[in-house]
Amino acid sequence: MNLLETVFEWVVSTTIRASLVAAAILTIQMLLRPWMPAKWRHLLWLPLLLVMALPFVPALPVHIIPARPAVTASPAPVSAPAPEAAGEITTATTTNAVAPAPQEKLPLLPMLWLAGVLATMTAGITGYRSKLKAIRAHAVSPSPELQLEIEEAREAAGLSRAPLVWLSREVESPAVSGLLRPVLLLPAEFPATFTATESRLILLHEFSHIKRHDLAQNWLLFALQSLHWFNPVIWFAFSRVRLDRETACDARVLALDANDRRSDYGNALLKMQELPAVSGLRLGFLGIFENASGLRSRITDISRHRRSHP
Repeated sequence: MNLLETVFEWVVSTTIRASLVAAAILTIQMLLRPWMPAKWRHLLWLPLLLVMALPFVPALPVHIIPARPAVTASPAPVSAPAPEAAGEITTATTTNAVAPAPQEKLPLLPMLWLAGVLATMTAGITGYRSKLKAIRAHAVSPSPELQLEIEEAREAAGLSRAPLVWLSREVESPAVSGLLRPVLLLPAEFPATFTATESRLILLHEFSHIKRHDLAQNWLLFALQSLHWFNPVIWFAFSRVRLDRETACDARVLALDANDRRSDYGNALLKMQELPAVSGLRLGFLGIFENASGLRSRITDISRHRRSHP
């Protein structure tokens, strides 16, 4: 079995385990959701990521590729000595030519899987680089007033270093990007769209992504989803991971806000609904509004929020 087949069988074995773990997590969330804080709902997905990311987890005995029979050379038969004739002994020897081993061909399924992985990763990385280039080409610095709001929100969120800030017409809705050097991305019309209170809450949300290292998790999700592109259970589970991540950030924003402005935060999210969403599959970008289908769930959680330490 060649390296590609070995990796493919590990992925198939892992995807079966991961599907079972995802089903268990979803069941636990369904049963305990009313009593489970948003932060813990998101942390509950950690076992799934560990199962999928750690290559030394024992594999299930799954064999998708039939094992090829080993090709061995048959021993050369030795003929029995002929009866003595006229005092002479003759020894008959035969020579068996060893048949050449058949040339190995790569199986179809591993090749299709690899093509899907490369296509998914190429599309994600190319889209990220293209979008970031367009944003940077039209980026402008924030006004002094907005810069002051950003600095106050940064301090409240507990960030030790201020990220870069780009306002650009290529940014659809507020987001953060960059793994080693985070960048805050804001639409060009951001100051005119949101009130000062809404702006502060939105900035707290984006800075919470940075504080929680969600950008690194986003890259990990992209890599794992690329490896398991064929499994719809993983796609659904990761959509729930992203929703729970946003809900956890919402809870942190409300915990940081001393004035309990849940209604203002909900209004900000509703305004976001009118803006183009940042796709959860877009590599390298995390926005406050990624998925319209999860908006109702988030607003419900915001309305039920109980103050706690962030």
